[in-house]
Parts: sequence; C-alpha cells; structure tokens
Amino acid sequence: MYNSLLDYSLLGGEDIFEASNDPNSVMKYAKVAKLTIDGCPYNLIDTPGVFDTVALGPQTLAEIAHVIGECSYGIQAIIFVLEAGRFTKEQEAVI
Repeated sequence: MYNSLLDYSLLGGEDIFEASNDPNSVMKYAKVAKLTIDGCPYNLIDTPGVFDTVALGPQTLAEIAHVIGECSYGIQAIIFVLEAGRFTKEQEAVI
C-alpha cells in the first residue's frame, strides 16, 4: 500500500503500481513508469519485493538485475518502501 502512495505522489495522481498489505510480493516482474521532474526524465521502477522471504530467489534477483541494467542513464536514487512499525530483522539484514 505504501509504494502505491509513493507512485501516486510522484506520478501526479496516477496509481500504476500494484500494492498490497500482504507481506508476500504481489508482482513477479518489474514495472517502469516514466516521469519528468523540472524537465529531466526519470524512470520510476517498482520491483518484486526484496523482503519477501518466500519469493526472493534467483528469478526475483535476476529480474531486479535486468531492470537495473536497463537504466541507461544510471541510478539516481534507491528508495526502499517499508511499513512503519514493521521493520524486521530480515529486512535489516537485506538493507
């Protein structure tokens, strides 16, 4: 749900990414939204969850690596969206 609020804010009211309160990922593939801020183009990328201990495996990591490789201008920022009050030891280990 929180990533939905983030993309909604950054994309000016568009809600294009899937969201769920379920701790398991709702998506298997990365999704890209193009946006422009002050005339500069950006790609906002939503990936499968890196904190999903059930789904995090070689396929998920390969999908994330693939989408990073598609970032021709490089990466400007990485934002981890976490639910407040639900930061686990597993999440801390990943970060």
